[in-house]
Amino acid sequence: MTRMIEYEGIPCNVYTTSETTVAPGGPDLPKETVIYAAWRWLGHCNVLFHPLTALCLAFRRGLVRGHTQQIEASLAARAAHLPSDDRLHLLLVLSCEGVWIKQVVFSPRTLLAGLPGRVRRVVFH
Repeated sequence: MTRMIEYEGIPCNVYTTSETTVAPGGPDLPKETVIYAAWRWLGHCNVLFHPLTALCLAFRRGLVRGHTQQIEASLAARAAHLPSDDRLHLLLVLSCEGVWIKQVVFSPRTLLAGLPGRVRRVVFH
């Protein structure tokens, strides 16, 4: 699934692939439903449009060291219209191609443990 977001004329793709995974746990829902809900939420989250499009543009212009950057976005699962009291964590990979939803994780914790130190975190309360 691919959706184009735009901020001040700067386009950026938000997409999933067959490699997008859902970690075990959370409500008993099909993988496709959870991924679609996460993708849909991210495509409608206007507050993230500016930083995501700016970072994608910086990657395209070679202004960022490395080829990718990982971001963890944490939100209430109900914000993505999923039937759970847990939090939904989206592991996003930013590159010149856009924003890829790498993994979706349900967890009662606000922040996930065990992620590399270079992962940027965005928490929605």
